[in-house]
Amino acid sequence: MQRKRAEQPSESLKPVLGPAMIVVFIASSVVGTLAGLRNSSPSDFYREAIAEIGFIGLLWYWLYRNRHRQQVTITVSYTRLWLLGLLVLASLSGFWAVSPDFFVGKYLLWLAAAAVVVLTLTLQPDRNLMVGLARGFTLIGLYIAIVGLVQALLSIDIFLQAAPPAANFNNRNAAMQVIVLVFPMIVFGLLFDRHPVLSKCYGFALALVLAYAFYTRTRSAWLALTIEGVVMTIGLVWLKRRSSPAAGAVQVNWNIGHQLAALSAALVLVLLITLPSRGAGFGNTVAYVVNSIQHDASSYDVPVRKRRPERYRIWDSALAMVKRSPFLGTGMGSFFYNILTNPHDAYVFSVLRVHNDVLEVAVELGGIGVLLLGGAIVGLLCGLSRLVRRGEPTARAFFVLVAAALAGSAVNMQFSFPYQMPVPAVMFGVYAGLVIKSSDAGNARRRTMVLSLKSWHRYAGLTVLGCILALVVSVNMAWMNVMDVIEDNVKIRTWENPIDSTPLQCPRGIVRALMSVPAPYRGFGLYRESQSAVESINNCVPGTWLAQQETIQNLLKQKQFEEAIAIMEHARHRAPVAIFIDYVNLIFAHLQRGDMQAARRVYEELRDKPIKLLIQRKMTLRTLILFALRTGRMDEASTFRDLYLIHYPGDKKFAARVAPHFQ
Repeated sequence: MQRKRAEQPSESLKPVLGPAMIVVFIASSVVGTLAGLRNSSPSDFYREAIAEIGFIGLLWYWLYRNRHRQQVTITVSYTRLWLLGLLVLASLSGFWAVSPDFFVGKYLLWLAAAAVVVLTLTLQPDRNLMVGLARGFTLIGLYIAIVGLVQALLSIDIFLQAAPPAANFNNRNAAMQVIVLVFPMIVFGLLFDRHPVLSKCYGFALALVLAYAFYTRTRSAWLALTIEGVVMTIGLVWLKRRSSPAAGAVQVNWNIGHQLAALSAALVLVLLITLPSRGAGFGNTVAYVVNSIQHDASSYDVPVRKRRPERYRIWDSALAMVKRSPFLGTGMGSFFYNILTNPHDAYVFSVLRVHNDVLEVAVELGGIGVLLLGGAIVGLLCGLSRLVRRGEPTARAFFVLVAAALAGSAVNMQFSFPYQMPVPAVMFGVYAGLVIKSSDAGNARRRTMVLSLKSWHRYAGLTVLGCILALVVSVNMAWMNVMDVIEDNVKIRTWENPIDSTPLQCPRGIVRALMSVPAPYRGFGLYRESQSAVESINNCVPGTWLAQQETIQNLLKQKQFEEAIAIMEHARHRAPVAIFIDYVNLIFAHLQRGDMQAARRVYEELRDKPIKLLIQRKMTLRTLILFALRTGRMDEASTFRDLYLIHYPGDKKFAARVAPHFQ
């Protein structure tokens, strides 16, 4: 009798486990609202904290409620083994990771996704779960779309974010990563949700999500949504034709109310995408996306020195890291650390992610990690193939749409970073868990083992998972503080190596506002007022390089060259990568003082910097050309002029200005 009572909680918790997971999904998605309004730490890390604490906590609670079970059934299949191998390799990479802090931050995200897979494997993938998942994911997509459309159409950056319309994800690419995974679930709800009211709302949700996707102008997401549309159309048409009479056809509720709702939603979509947003109408937006895709596709073979698009430069940096550690990589979370600590060895600066998830796995876990990932993908594809060919029609349609979601996300992950973010990563965990659980039911190659559990086994397992949960909570707090410093300092481009920097003392929005004050005062000759604003900036960011630049400009305008030179000598060693304005100003100041020897010394120091850094800004190359011409160094002037013509061919005015010197 006691044993029966002990096993009862497991069954009582199952019906609420799915909704509880949806609640954590929604909380992880909308947390950016509060983070944006506070304008402090990046909302991505709040999302990670909620996802990690929420899903690992749910897993711990699930095991706690089953702590009296005497046996556990373990199912072994190839897909489970590939995913387990990938997680084990990620765990072991902590021993060779280049940074323990960055390893822990990334590894906890993977643990959250793993917890979601385990939780999903405990659920029964029936129609109720599928519809509930569609409703929850639709709510997430609808929230993102509404906030993003307000930003786009009303030009209101509600959450003080970058790259509007960013919804509440701080970046429109990140927001679209979620939309790509949500979109097929909205279609499932539209076709199969039988609720008398909700079933008529999916069309409007679909219209708003597509309108938001249109205004983001995110090329990889447009391509991903197109792929999803093709897969859904082909899959559902094929399924309808192949449905046997015995199994029953795919039943779709579609009455006059649904028809009117669908027509209204279509009109809403047409209206939204034809409204002008920030000066760009429908035609301009489509032309921009098409032209940018054509430009980037045609620039694949362009050398790095000829202004290759940023994506290719990021991938070049990542490939260089892979070549240095081809088998096991440099450990979880290492890409961002490598970029920050070795900026002169990279073609980009302060890029958080590779913008190709497969390549990021290669950087962090090497070729072995990519092999394990490939095995898991093949296993999921085989499972999906079995699920869409047999079973109940609605379930088959559901897995057609899951296949579409994963296909679209697979395309998106080649150009973006969905699985380096918390919400897409845990959504993938749900999809993967559902595919594994459902496909293993009829998989002849699976193996099932029943293990007997002793009391100390159960409590030891709960204790270990509880310690992990406590670690997640404590590490997340510390990690968000670390990333707060790094993100803020990188975004205002204050230090060359942001890891050892002083944190902001004021919210980022105040710092940005103060940064815009000194220049207008200086333009009206109000140097004292301008310097007063600089002191306010220094109070927010002690010793910031940008504030020093404002001080330098004030001194140069007042011809106080000695004081300006003293500050520039110190500031140039702390400038961001490829920012050589201090060298340029030093040359100018020495020339104004008539000290040609000092100006020549600064020129030679600047001249010897890596070419890939010198070509980043027009001003740097212009200064090198003009000073070389002034001092009669024609060979050097010719070299820098050739670089200028290659990288800035549109600046014909300057080219014409210096052309007579080379005839």
